[in-house]
Amino acid sequence: MTFCSQSQYSVSTGSDELADEIWKGLNQFKKFHFPMSKFGEQQRAFSSKWFKELSWLTYSEEEDKVRCFPCLLHGSCWGNCDDALTKFGIQNWKKAQERFRKHKMS
Repeated sequence: MTFCSQSQYSVSTGSDELADEIWKGLNQFKKFHFPMSKFGEQQRAFSSKWFKELSWLTYSEEEDKVRCFPCLLHGSCWGNCDDALTKFGIQNWKKAQERFRKHKMS
Protein backbone atom coordinates (compact mmCIF):
# COMPACT_ATOMS: atom_id res chain seq x y z
CA MET A 1 0.00 0.00 0.00
CA THR A 2 1.40 3.41 -1.01
CA PHE A 3 0.63 6.33 1.28
CA CYS A 4 2.17 9.01 -0.88
CA SER A 5 3.66 9.18 -4.31
CA GLN A 6 5.52 11.75 -6.33
CA SER A 7 2.51 12.18 -8.63
CA GLN A 8 0.32 13.21 -5.67
CA TYR A 9 2.73 16.04 -4.88
CA SER A 10 2.72 17.13 -8.51
CA VAL A 11 -1.06 17.46 -8.44
CA SER A 12 -1.11 19.39 -5.16
CA THR A 13 1.69 21.80 -6.14
CA GLY A 14 0.81 22.09 -9.81
CA SER A 15 4.49 21.80 -10.66
CA ASP A 16 6.59 18.78 -11.52
CA GLU A 17 9.74 20.65 -10.40
CA LEU A 18 8.29 21.36 -6.95
CA ALA A 19 7.02 17.81 -6.72
CA ASP A 20 10.55 16.56 -7.41
CA GLU A 21 11.97 18.77 -4.65
CA ILE A 22 9.38 17.57 -2.13
CA TRP A 23 9.89 13.95 -3.09
CA LYS A 24 13.69 14.23 -2.67
CA GLY A 25 13.33 15.83 0.73
CA LEU A 26 15.40 18.42 2.49
CA ASN A 27 18.57 19.05 0.48
CA GLN A 28 21.35 20.71 2.39
CA PHE A 29 24.63 20.20 0.60
CA LYS A 30 27.36 21.03 3.09
CA LYS A 31 30.35 20.44 0.81
CA PHE A 32 28.94 21.41 -2.56
CA HIS A 33 30.45 23.95 -4.94
CA PHE A 34 27.49 26.28 -5.44
CA PRO A 35 27.56 27.89 -8.89
CA MET A 36 28.20 31.59 -9.31
CA SER A 37 25.43 33.76 -10.75
CA LYS A 38 25.96 37.19 -12.23
CA PHE A 39 24.07 40.08 -10.62
CA GLY A 40 24.96 43.29 -12.35
CA GLU A 41 28.74 43.36 -12.39
CA GLN A 42 29.20 40.98 -9.45
CA GLN A 43 29.29 37.20 -9.23
CA ARG A 44 27.46 35.70 -6.25
CA ALA A 45 26.68 32.21 -5.00
CA PHE A 46 24.62 30.54 -2.31
CA SER A 47 26.54 30.11 0.95
CA SER A 48 26.37 26.77 2.76
CA LYS A 49 26.68 28.64 6.09
CA TRP A 50 23.05 29.67 5.60
CA PHE A 51 22.07 26.04 6.23
CA LYS A 52 23.51 26.32 9.75
CA GLU A 53 21.55 29.49 10.41
CA LEU A 54 18.32 28.37 8.72
CA SER A 55 17.70 24.65 9.09
CA TRP A 56 14.46 24.94 7.08
CA LEU A 57 16.21 25.88 3.81
CA THR A 58 16.33 23.34 1.01
CA TYR A 59 18.50 23.76 -2.08
CA SER A 60 17.66 22.71 -5.64
CA GLU A 61 20.82 21.82 -7.53
CA GLU A 62 18.93 21.76 -10.83
CA GLU A 63 17.56 25.28 -10.42
CA ASP A 64 20.27 26.80 -8.20
CA LYS A 65 17.50 28.08 -5.91
CA VAL A 66 16.51 27.71 -2.27
CA ARG A 67 13.07 27.29 -0.77
CA CYS A 68 11.50 26.88 2.65
CA PHE A 69 11.02 23.14 3.04
CA PRO A 70 8.11 23.29 5.55
CA CYS A 71 6.26 25.74 3.29
CA LEU A 72 6.94 23.45 0.31
CA LEU A 73 5.36 20.56 2.19
CA HIS A 74 2.42 22.70 3.26
CA GLY A 75 1.94 24.06 -0.26
CA SER A 76 2.02 27.73 0.72
CA CYS A 77 3.45 30.21 3.18
CA TRP A 78 2.03 29.94 6.65
CA GLY A 79 2.34 33.60 7.53
CA ASN A 80 2.28 36.95 5.81
CA CYS A 81 5.01 36.27 3.27
CA ASP A 82 5.28 36.12 -0.47
CA ASP A 83 5.70 32.92 -2.43
CA ALA A 84 9.39 33.46 -3.19
CA LEU A 85 10.54 30.79 -0.76
CA THR A 86 7.64 28.48 -1.51
CA LYS A 87 6.68 28.35 -5.17
CA PHE A 88 9.37 30.24 -7.04
CA GLY A 89 12.51 29.81 -4.97
CA ILE A 90 15.20 32.40 -4.34
CA GLN A 91 18.23 32.82 -6.53
CA ASN A 92 19.03 36.49 -5.94
CA TRP A 93 21.90 35.87 -3.52
CA LYS A 94 22.52 39.59 -3.01
CA LYS A 95 19.15 39.95 -1.28
CA ALA A 96 18.88 36.40 0.06
CA GLN A 97 19.57 37.14 3.71
CA GLU A 98 17.00 39.94 3.70
CA ARG A 99 14.43 37.57 2.19
CA PHE A 100 15.33 34.83 4.70
CA ARG A 101 14.83 37.21 7.65
CA LYS A 102 11.50 38.40 6.26
CA HIS A 103 10.31 34.83 5.74
CA LYS A 104 11.52 33.71 9.17
CA MET A 105 9.51 36.50 10.81
CA SER A 106 6.30 35.71 8.89
